[in-house]
Amino acid sequence: MTAIKYSHAPGALCLVLVGLLAACGPSDEPSANNTNNTNNTNNTQNNTTNNTNNTNNDNNLNNADPVAYRSNYDMRLTSFAFVAGSPGASLNTLLAQNFDQEKNYPVIVLIEMVDLNVEAGTIGIRGGSGLKTTTEGSYIWDAETVLQDFAQGTIDEAGNYEAVLPHLDFVATVESSQSVSKTIIPIQQLEFRGRIRAEANGSSPTIDNGTIKGFVTKEDADQVMIALSPTSPPIALTQVLNASRLNHDASGDGTLDAWMLNATFTAIETVIVD
Repeated sequence: MTAIKYSHAPGALCLVLVGLLAACGPSDEPSANNTNNTNNTNNTQNNTTNNTNNTNNDNNLNNADPVAYRSNYDMRLTSFAFVAGSPGASLNTLLAQNFDQEKNYPVIVLIEMVDLNVEAGTIGIRGGSGLKTTTEGSYIWDAETVLQDFAQGTIDEAGNYEAVLPHLDFVATVESSQSVSKTIIPIQQLEFRGRIRAEANGSSPTIDNGTIKGFVTKEDADQVMIALSPTSPPIALTQVLNASRLNHDASGDGTLDAWMLNATFTAIETVIVD
């Protein structure tokens, strides 16, 4: 039987100039001018064509039928990566490996969207860690993590949404043939943005341009232990994020006491079983 270990908490320039002098008769100038005039005419025609194409493209976008979004969507992240320069970016390779859903205990982040109403511009969103079920393609919330209430967000007719999630427990797993190391990373004040793309009838939703911004406090990171490989001993998350790179004042007292994380993600539709 596979044992699961838990860790809890409450990123020569060279320039050569060649001069060529040639004698030209008076008749050469009109010919050159004619060529220039022809080129100018062609450029004008090309610009006119480009402007026409741009206008047609704009008209096609404006005339596109709006998506009849459903009121509720269950989504699962298919990728997650910290942006270059963000604390935590050093974990990207590990994260990519453990998003593989063929693993017994992959990284699973679920997003539940409810009460979606583009006319009113409102949507409810919550997110958290999930676990596989015995039915392929369906998931449950991880009971070892804190699942928040729905945060009220906004959405427009093009599917662009945003919301601030007060808290999200991100679970990083490292799986070997004999055990699974499971680390719960609490992220706070998660700014959650992206665009839901779907078929005209609202089916087959995806998110391919999502962004996440939130912070982890040093106090929490000091208590979180994470294994970077199946054979390496766990170390404090503070060591991974690097205490010298604290970049956010979470307490508002004028001192840097947290890491502001920036990441991108993609997501597809899934089934969340309550």
